[in-house]
Amino acid sequence: MKPMIAVALLVPASLVLPGCPFECGAYSGGGDQMYRRGDDVLFLCGIGGFTLTLGGQVSTGRYDETTSGFVAADGETGARAFSFQTGAGSASSPELGAGWTEVVLDKTALDHADVQCTGLQSQAWWTTSEDDALPAMTAFHKPVRGFATTADCQAAQHAGTYPATARCEDTVLLCPNRQLVRTTAGGVETGSYSTLIGEIAASSPAGEIDGVFAADGTLRSGNDLWQQVPLGEADPAVVDAGCGAGA
Repeated sequence: MKPMIAVALLVPASLVLPGCPFECGAYSGGGDQMYRRGDDVLFLCGIGGFTLTLGGQVSTGRYDETTSGFVAADGETGARAFSFQTGAGSASSPELGAGWTEVVLDKTALDHADVQCTGLQSQAWWTTSEDDALPAMTAFHKPVRGFATTADCQAAQHAGTYPATARCEDTVLLCPNRQLVRTTAGGVETGSYSTLIGEIAASSPAGEIDGVFAADGTLRSGNDLWQQVPLGEADPAVVDAGCGAGA
């Protein structure tokens, strides 16, 4: 267990302690917020990161405010983790459920809890996420246009109605340096992309990809549904092309 995560599990209980048992000095955490539902705790840092303790498991990442609340993305993967709708001191989430209540903390409790935010800044993904890129090489694939599944394409190849040497899957690799590598009918080409809390906006000569990278590993762009695939199972042509310098 990472030290920062261990702290995240302990902090909620410490928030009820009165006073400041240590030499506090200047108070931190003035822009932080906390929501709670029983033992589940969501702590929103003023720096734009979050820690979520849900069912005893801790996850961390970034969030962005919306007109009705905010949306959050997982720090390790960059995928959209959940959305949160807030109002009148309560909140609900399609992914996390209802029954969340805002906890108003005094400045001493906020100062104690702000250690979680400091811990986020020490994570390897923190700096990468600031660059509007996914924190790690991430590959997606989908059946080529005209086929509902890869198996349908392969069946057409066996039947001789689709070229045996043609690809049955389109593959795209998104790199931490914002470079995109994508298969085409003629081989491999490159482009660029950006992401904001799981929303992907990519462009290359083969076209645009614009959608949300969801926690279930899907990326829907218009009528196209891309599925995340381990790098070891992605099209070798894309993997061999790689992410270039600075990835």
